[in-house]
Amino acid sequence: MDKKDNPNTYMNAIVDFIRNTTYKDIPDGVREVVKYAFKDTIGVTLAAVDTVETQIVKEIIMEANEQTEDVPAIELALGGKGMERALLFGTMSHVLDFDDVNFTFQGHPSVTLIPIILTIAKERNLTGKEMMRAYAIGFEVEARIGESIGGKQYGQGYHTTSTVGIFGATAAVSALMDFDAKQIKQAFGLASSLAAGSRKNFGTMTKPLHIGYLNQNVYLLSQLIKKGLTATTDIFSDPISIDTLTTGEKLDLSNIDKIGQIWELEEFGIILKKYPCCAYTHRSIDGVLELVNKYDISADEVENIEVIVHYQVPKVLIYPNAKTSLEGKFSMQYCLAAALFDREITLQTFTDENVNREKIQDLMSKVVMTVDKEQEEGSGSKEKVATVKINTKSKTLEKKVEYPIGHPANPFTEKDMHQKFTMCLKNNYESAVIESLYGKLTSLEQQQYNSILKDMLYHNKQEAHL
Repeated sequence: MDKKDNPNTYMNAIVDFIRNTTYKDIPDGVREVVKYAFKDTIGVTLAAVDTVETQIVKEIIMEANEQTEDVPAIELALGGKGMERALLFGTMSHVLDFDDVNFTFQGHPSVTLIPIILTIAKERNLTGKEMMRAYAIGFEVEARIGESIGGKQYGQGYHTTSTVGIFGATAAVSALMDFDAKQIKQAFGLASSLAAGSRKNFGTMTKPLHIGYLNQNVYLLSQLIKKGLTATTDIFSDPISIDTLTTGEKLDLSNIDKIGQIWELEEFGIILKKYPCCAYTHRSIDGVLELVNKYDISADEVENIEVIVHYQVPKVLIYPNAKTSLEGKFSMQYCLAAALFDREITLQTFTDENVNREKIQDLMSKVVMTVDKEQEEGSGSKEKVATVKINTKSKTLEKKVEYPIGHPANPFTEKDMHQKFTMCLKNNYESAVIESLYGKLTSLEQQQYNSILKDMLYHNKQEAHL
C-alpha cells in the first residue's frame, strides 16, 4: 500500500527508529556533534541564570510552591520538581538566543532536546551514552518532520522550534522511558495537542518561554502516557493530519523515510552561534566585522551600509528601529551598527542601554536592507548568502558571506567552543569548575549524569546542596 494511502507507515518508521536505534548505531562523527551540542547548550543556559526572564519564571515556581526563602534559579532548574525543572531550564536555554540552529529542521534543535533529557536524567542518573542516544534520536526525528512541514509552518508564522521541536523532544523521552510502539504513537498524538508558538513574539520575553513550556509539556505527556492516558495514534493521516492542520495543505512527508537511513547530524549537523542574536544576522555581522577590522573603518566616515539578503531575512528581523535589547537581537540595523561601532558582538551588546546609545541609533538609520534578486521568494526557504557594502565618503568596501562562523562548512574549532563555554560561565563559576564541567562534557559517553550535575550546581562559586 502506498504511504499516501496509509500515512501511518510514517509513524511506524518513527517508532521503529526510536525503539531499535542503539548507541552503537550512532556514527562516530555524529557522536562528536552531539557532545558539542551538549557543551554549547549547557553553556548558554547557565549564562542566562541571572536574566529577567529566568527570574520571572523562578518566582512563579516559588510562589506555586509557597516558598518564601529565596532559592538560586539554577537550583530550581536542576533540582526542583520535574515539570518545573523542564520549564525553567528550557526557558533559560533559549533566553540569550545564543543556542544552535539547523535549517533542515527550521529551528533551534538542542534546546528542544537537552533540557528534557537532563530533566529525565536527574530522576534516573542516566549515563552519558543514554543521553547522547536520546539526543540523536530526537534530533533525527524533528529534522525529518521539520524538513517535511517546517518551512510551510514557519512561513505561516509558527515558531517551528517549538511546534516541530516538540516531536523531537517526544521521541527523545520515548527512547529514555522505553515506551512501547503504542505508547510512542500516543505520545506523539498528545504532543500534537500541545504544540504551540508564534513568531509574532520574536523580540519579546515570550520567545524563550516557548521552549520552556515545550519541555514542560513533554515531561507532562511522558508521565501521562506512562500512567495510561490515551491519544490518537496517527498524527499523519487524514482527517486532520498534522501537516494539513498546521499549514492548510496536504504535504509530501516522504522525507520522514530518511530517518535511520541518512543521518542529518552527519549530513549537515548544527550551526553553532558566534553571536547571541538571531541566526539570520550572522552572515552580515561576519561581513561587517571583517571589513571594519581589516580596513580600520571608523563609524564617522560611514555614509551607509547596504546589506543584501535572502528573502526570509526581513520577515524575521522585524525591528528596524530597535529600542530594547530583545528587539536588538532581531534587528539587522542594530546588529550591524553595533558591529561597526564596537567592532565586536558579545553578550554585553544586548542591553537596553547599549541599544539606545545616540551614536548607535544614528548608525541604525544608515543601514539599508534589501532582498537579493537571486534569493527572492520561490528560490527556496534557506538563507544562502549575505552581501554587505560599507559606503564611506571615499570608497565602497564589499564582503559576501556564504558560511557564517560556526556553520559546518566554517566550523568552530575546539578552541572556539572552549572560549564560548568559558565566556558563558566565567561570571558565576570558578575556573577549575568550568574546566571540570567542560572536560566531563567532552567525554560525555564516559560520564554519569550526577557527576555533571555536581559541577553545574557549583554556582556563584559556592556548591549547592539539594
